[in-house]
Parts: sequence; structure tokens; C-alpha cells
Amino acid sequence: MRYRKYGYPALAGLALALIWFAPAGAQQVACGEREQIAKALAQSYEEHPIARGLASGGVMIEVLAAESGSFTVLLTRPNGLSCLITAGEYWESVPARDPAALAGIGM
Repeated sequence: MRYRKYGYPALAGLALALIWFAPAGAQQVACGEREQIAKALAQSYEEHPIARGLASGGVMIEVLAAESGSFTVLLTRPNGLSCLITAGEYWESVPARDPAALAGIGM
């Protein structure tokens, strides 16, 4: 499946681009220990991990979401430092698709 082969490095690249090319006036990225960030997101927003994957360089990309639809994308480096990449509302999980169907849409 091409998605598995190329998808995760592309996702990591997108996450890093969001950090590097953010407008100068944008808020600084919040970083800290993963366990503390995950605990705070669970307590404040009822968000819990729903998806994760390893990108190039051992970087873990994680999506935490709540029943309410709020979500956060978290990037964790191999040294344990985690940074909030983005957060939003209206998260919607989509059902898994048959790999043959994905091939038809270029993934």
C-alpha cells in the first residue's frame, strides 16, 4: 500500500512545516513531557489517543480526540519531548477502507 509507505513521512513533513513556516506573530508551540500533556488534555478536554504512527527519525505523530469532536495533534520526539502541533473541533473518524479501494484513489 502506497499510503503506508509514503503517508507517515509526508505527515511528519507537514507537521514540521507547520512549525517552521508559522507566521511570526503566531503563538509559540507548547512543548513538554508527553505524559503531562496527555494528562492535561484528558482532564481539560476529555481527549484521549485515537491514532498514532511513527514518522521518519522516530518521531511519533498522535491524534487525541474527545467525544465532543475536539482534537489535538501531538508530535513526540525520540528524546521524549512532545509538542502540540495543532488543535481543533469537529473531529470525525472515518471507517477503514479496503486497500483495493484506496489504490483506486491514488493512496
